Amino acid sequence: MLTRRSLFGLAAGAAAGASSFALSFGSSLSLSGCSDDQNGGGVATDRSTVLDSLVREVFRPGFEPIRGQADAMVVALDALATGPTPATMQAARDAWSTLRGSYRRTMAYGIGPYDDLTLTSGILDEPTDGARVEELAASPTPVNPKTTPAKARGSLAIEYLLFDPARDDAALVASFTAPAGSGRASLLQVLGSDLRDRLVAATDAWLTGGFDEQVRT
Repeated sequence: MLTRRSLFGLAAGAAAGASSFALSFGSSLSLSGCSDDQNGGGVATDRSTVLDSLVREVFRPGFEPIRGQADAMVVALDALATGPTPATMQAARDAWSTLRGSYRRTMAYGIGPYDDLTLTSGILDEPTDGARVEELAASPTPVNPKTTPAKARGSLAIEYLLFDPARDDAALVASFTAPAGSGRASLLQVLGSDLRDRLVAATDAWLTGGFDEQVRT
């Protein structure tokens, strides 16, 4: 069962992503600097080949799973919101954890659309404003993520709802149960859809928006 303690593994995952990228990038740069004695000491591998390898072997494999994982998270959050049980709670946690781990690993790349705050604001802003999340859950007014502060939405706001340290698992499941939990359940769905849309926009800017081609050149 996934607990808050196990979330420390996500930090390790992010570190592993950074290390993997560093090794790949370093290896590629080493290749680009190798000389070819038969060609009078010329460069054996040109820059475009190195960058193309990075795009194909590092960047794209990191970004490609995110859309599917984001869709899977939304489905799992919707299932929890509409049918809160220990099983749907665990499935929602697992889907959220998988997506967040993938996203954090891509953050290690440090370049491209993920550095554009107009795309990434509200995805992983720290720290979460738990009090504001509770206000949104209790409000009779439908939540508009476009006007919600970044620290009250995104991955960490969803984490707060799924792993609230003030509640045990039974209380957490009950907190999504109608009628009293309707606002909390609705907020979870809104935040999940908003996070999916933001991640897809940032990821598509890499995969279909042409940034990978810019990297190659």
